[in-house]
Amino acid sequence: MLKETEKIRLVLLMADSNSYEISLARDEPLLRDLFQMLLNRSEGRAGDRAIEIAIDEGRSRLHIPSKALVAILTDPPVEPNQIVRENQPVPTEKKAASTACDLYILSRYYQLEQFLPKNEYNMLLGYLGKQKAAYGSSDGGPTLAESFAELRNLLSNRVLEVLPEVLMQLGIPAFPLPEIETVLYPEPLLSDRVFRDNGSSETERRVLSFIYYFYRQPKAFAGGELILYDSQIENGVCIPAESFKSIVPSQNSIVFFLSSYAYQIQPLLSPASVPLADTCFKFQGWLRRH
Repeated sequence: MLKETEKIRLVLLMADSNSYEISLARDEPLLRDLFQMLLNRSEGRAGDRAIEIAIDEGRSRLHIPSKALVAILTDPPVEPNQIVRENQPVPTEKKAASTACDLYILSRYYQLEQFLPKNEYNMLLGYLGKQKAAYGSSDGGPTLAESFAELRNLLSNRVLEVLPEVLMQLGIPAFPLPEIETVLYPEPLLSDRVFRDNGSSETERRVLSFIYYFYRQPKAFAGGELILYDSQIENGVCIPAESFKSIVPSQNSIVFFLSSYAYQIQPLLSPASVPLADTCFKFQGWLRRH
């Protein structure tokens, strides 16, 4: 019989014909969750749940929607129902308290890779090269804002182009052409406190937030993940839950999410010798209802 501490090798077979190989201990909750997802699918109860798995030694994360997983190969062979029964979570005081909330809301996001065509992306990188001095100056803001005006319009127009696709992916009903609000120029990606983009009277009309990431190659940093918290309603008040999704700031990608979600940016990790222009930059904006 397989000991709990021994690893089980799994090959996850996906609906798009891709496959992923991971190894898990028999008593790991993730193993139970994967088999439970597969059993639910076989019973016609796939639902909308997604599982997040660290791959490539933690350098990447794989998000698996419940309808995408079609089979699991294991070595040695195991019985899915037995794994699920053995690894049922034990109720704790913390979990019992969480079930007392009025409503639990899973955060959703949509990340578009290769957001800008190559020629426009190269223009953006060229801007970084030309503005090294301004980014290193405490009073360089006006120069940066003025020089970025054309690229700011380019990015804003591109956001509006993909908006119908974004709304469809996030399940948001279409609304009249929104106002678009953006920062004046890109900023280095810095860690921050937990924040919500529509948490004041000045920002309450924000519906959808977006963060666009870009940086020069070779990549000279790690970290900078966007932590997007789930939400829960307690006593009529929406507060961040303890659970969250972690989104990697990949090159030339943009992430859309509801402005009502709480989020936080993880610290960037890079050698002190790395120039500011070689770090990760973000261009952030919001779509507002009229």
